[in-house]
Amino acid sequence: MTKNKVWKAECLQGTPGQTIALSNDNGDIIGYTYPKRAKGLIRKGRAVPVSDCVIRLKDCPAHTCAEVSMMDANYIFFKPREWTIFQAERGNARYDRFFGDNPIGDGLVEMVTMSNFGNWYTRIGKRVHLEKDTTYHFVFWLNGGENDAETEVCNLVLLYLDDLNAEVTEKEWGERCTYKLNRSYIKPVKRYRGWELYDIAFETGEQEDMLICFEADKAPMALMQADSVESYSGLEDEEDEFAAKRPQRHNMVFSDGWPTNTWYSTDTFREEWRFR
Repeated sequence: MTKNKVWKAECLQGTPGQTIALSNDNGDIIGYTYPKRAKGLIRKGRAVPVSDCVIRLKDCPAHTCAEVSMMDANYIFFKPREWTIFQAERGNARYDRFFGDNPIGDGLVEMVTMSNFGNWYTRIGKRVHLEKDTTYHFVFWLNGGENDAETEVCNLVLLYLDDLNAEVTEKEWGERCTYKLNRSYIKPVKRYRGWELYDIAFETGEQEDMLICFEADKAPMALMQADSVESYSGLEDEEDEFAAKRPQRHNMVFSDGWPTNTWYSTDTFREEWRFR
């Protein structure tokens, strides 16, 4: 068996989602990365392809090797088909899963939308079994989740469970961890075409079983799967030029991202600046 074939076999045994092996000048496998990240390293002249699933890092300087260790983070990815409605209060819930144009790349991508601008509290969730005493990074793209009255709910909720398959107890719900994803309580890693990339890191401690939830109310919120944070290093950060003036952030339900007949529409702001 040639060395390349040995590398390919090792690559195929990598952790899920990490499909491209990274080698140094000596041919040693020093880590794994994602296809998008591998293409970026090659495009920037920092690596050369060796085979279909192996790239060689040029010289492997200290900062590059540090990036490799970052790419070994324990990621949890949002996959729409694995999430279901967990609870709907007051008998109302609004949840839809569909394919649309990928705002981050090419082709189509599957998205999830929750709630609306009325009183339609919606919660979706996924139960996961994780390793004890481990740091995980939950990454996802989010759009919307705010209204112009600032009365919305837009949260990520983590619950540590004693039994993965049992009903959530009052104690478990009372001890939940809530991450507010609206009003800049948590700064996103990246903004692009109205979407925000979030990286929520958490520790499992002694608990292995968890329930991860999104909850939304009084504002439609959309979610989309993200890749590793490193894979977007070459993506330009695009922040709304009028973000400081608007009472709510971009929402894909509007063709322009905001209602066109309001004082905070893009056309209104641009018209104001034109006459100054």
